[in-house]
Amino acid sequence: MSRPTFARQFKKHSGRTFSEFLDRLKLEAACRELDQSERCILASGFTRESFCNRIFRRLMRCSPSPFRAKCRRNKRPQ
Repeated sequence: MSRPTFARQFKKHSGRTFSEFLDRLKLEAACRELDQSERCILASGFTRESFCNRIFRRLMRCSPSPFRAKCRRNKRPQ
């Protein structure tokens, strides 16, 4: 299967492009990293921090630092 055919079929069946799908997977991994560890979110598959931050802000509506702080606040015992 050629690349254009794959891209067309992927979008037809999933409703999003393959790049959007991969970005979403990486973002989910980044959210887990932020929630469960002190590691940098670049370990989740993003190669450039600026691109990671841009995607994170676009999809999560906040930057990674406030997201991590919010996760920690939610984990505190009441």
